[in-house]
Amino acid sequence: MATGLSALRSISWHGADALQSCKENTKLLHVAGPTLYVIPLSEAHIESLDAFDCGTEPWAADQNDFIRNEAIEDQHRNLNRTYLFQDENGNCAGFVTVLASQVKVEHTGLSRREVRYGVAPALLVGRLAVDKPYQGQEIAPYLMAWVRRLARNLPIGCRFLALHVEQENKRAIRFYEKEEFFMPPNYEPEKKQRLMLYDLH
Repeated sequence: MATGLSALRSISWHGADALQSCKENTKLLHVAGPTLYVIPLSEAHIESLDAFDCGTEPWAADQNDFIRNEAIEDQHRNLNRTYLFQDENGNCAGFVTVLASQVKVEHTGLSRREVRYGVAPALLVGRLAVDKPYQGQEIAPYLMAWVRRLARNLPIGCRFLALHVEQENKRAIRFYEKEEFFMPPNYEPEKKQRLMLYDLH
């Protein structure tokens, strides 16, 4: 799965932590632009997501197809989890999809003295996209900050964030590099995609 990209500028926080909404126990999130609620994807959202559109590039079209047609079925099969970022009117400004993963130690830059096992635990960011009307509002860096916080608060060990990005999507690669993701050492990227990691430690 490739991780898409929209807004690129750095995020400005109105508060250090997410606020808890008393309505439906969702998280109320204040960013530089709109106020967003983080809501787990459910059957109730399917029809409204038909209008989601993060662009026309091949990697963006793949994101659109996933959220419209595949996300809920993947979730039913327990393959991943998708979180919607909705504004106060219930419009989906963006989404992220995450799942459990692992990374070979030789691709992490860590020594066997630091990690005694052959693999290190990771949270894979399978999807990240922002709807076109919300692009340019500094939402993508915020989504990534939310994912980092999610990973650090998991009740299990998780050392890395991992994602795959299209080699031709130079804008996305620059964004993730700005977010301090790196291409693993001793790793030969595929022709179409490259693996990128973020060390949570």
